Amino acid sequence: MSETALRLSPLYEAYREQVADWAVVNGMTLPRAFGRSGLPPVTLSDVSALARCGCKGPGAADWLVSQGVPVPAAFNSWTATENGLVARLAASEFLIEDARAERIETLTRELSKGRRSASGPCYPVLREDAALLLAGPQANEVLLQTCNIDFAGLDLATGPLVMTSMVGVSVLVIAQKRPTDVAYRIWCDPTFGCYLWRTLLEIVRELGGDAAVHTL
Repeated sequence: MSETALRLSPLYEAYREQVADWAVVNGMTLPRAFGRSGLPPVTLSDVSALARCGCKGPGAADWLVSQGVPVPAAFNSWTATENGLVARLAASEFLIEDARAERIETLTRELSKGRRSASGPCYPVLREDAALLLAGPQANEVLLQTCNIDFAGLDLATGPLVMTSMVGVSVLVIAQKRPTDVAYRIWCDPTFGCYLWRTLLEIVRELGGDAAVHTL
């Protein structure tokens, strides 16, 4: 049985007129393909369908550990998990993302019960971010044109998480080392998602790149 679309991506309006073939991923309608084929020097993808949740509170770190979720030791850092990542946004606030929707559903359900640990309470945080992936050899050039952080100078071994402004939009950004390049994950408020997508895609195309579908 095919999956039913329950929601649209926050970026849907930014590209819907350019897409003819659609798929449903984690209950979200996403492009099955964009028009261009091949491997351009930089690509922009919509990864908003990745399941995510958030939590905060003095007991958040201990509660996540009790659920088998690895917790980054340093503030403003992230760590990879088997199917996703965990980002520590502050001393006691976390973003958890996973390709397995059922894992996030379980955490969300447990958080809704008002969980606490010996350190204190842990509260759920709604995460409906627009999520983008910027990848390819020219990806950092896009960032240099849109924000004031030189990501090439960051020590990726420490798993840095950067909170910055990109073309006037507040964003969270992490850099993920891959075999052939560095990919950048970008999260922003969903109301600014279409503007950010259109603005970044214009620069991506100026550099010879294009929109692309990313396998979640």
